[in-house]
Amino acid sequence: LPGQHGSWLVLLSVLVALLSSAMALLVAGLARRRSQLGLARIALGTGALSLGAGVWAMHFIGMLAFQLCTKVRYSPAITIGSMLPSLAASYVALWVLSRRQVRRGQLVLGGALVGAGIGLMHYGGMAALEMAPVLRYDPVWFAASLGVAVGLAVLALWIRFELARRRWLTPGQAIALGGVVMGLAISGMHYTAMAAARFVGQDEPGFVADLGRSS
Repeated sequence: LPGQHGSWLVLLSVLVALLSSAMALLVAGLARRRSQLGLARIALGTGALSLGAGVWAMHFIGMLAFQLCTKVRYSPAITIGSMLPSLAASYVALWVLSRRQVRRGQLVLGGALVGAGIGLMHYGGMAALEMAPVLRYDPVWFAASLGVAVGLAVLALWIRFELARRRWLTPGQAIALGGVVMGLAISGMHYTAMAAARFVGQDEPGFVADLGRSS
């Protein structure tokens, strides 16, 4: 079955991903400078919530932008539960990166965790779909979506921490550029994964698309 995306909601979803990523990277830097364990944990929790909830919000705004020629509902329990992987992965990744000295291996590990959390959140969120068509995935595009998430997440963390450490960028520039790349990891993974999705079934008789949201 063919699907369409509404351009304004797509842009909104990307903006949410960019801003939440920049906030998470900013707070991760604050956690590294906190000597008190309690304050550092609060900062880590805040950053993980920003990034994890940003991934979740971006996904479902992107799904609001998507129009199929059939009625689609969402399982409330799976929809809410799909946020957990991105929250957990974000917290662990930011905890790894909150150390005073962040090595290259830790950047790769943190990026891989964030990318995996993005992927688990997306495909968990897709499992919340309740509809007549059957959802399948193209294996090549499926693998590409995970590669986009992990690769860009690692690059974002490298920009944020390594380039700032080398003083090639100011901290503000590193946060802004890293946030852009992390936001692209989140939104790029989502829309690559949507390209992998195959909705197999019949058009719903009499279904009228909401053309005001689609383009």
